[in-house]
Amino acid sequence: QEPRREAEQRAEQAAEMIVDLAASGQDVVVLAHGFFNFMIGRSLRKLGWKLVASEGYKYWSMRRFERN
Repeated sequence: QEPRREAEQRAEQAAEMIVDLAASGQDVVVLAHGFFNFMIGRSLRKLGWKLVASEGYKYWSMRRFERN
């Protein structure tokens, strides 16, 4: 089992990768476990992104972020 701090670091790395891909003009889709998606979202918000659509955290739910 992965320690929480390691998962948070992995989420931060994923968020940075998302930002880099989006900066190059690519659309980015991330499919992951719900709690990991939450951690990526938190990291994106720290990087200045905004949550613009959310279906919450139910099974197969969607959350959409955009650059500010």
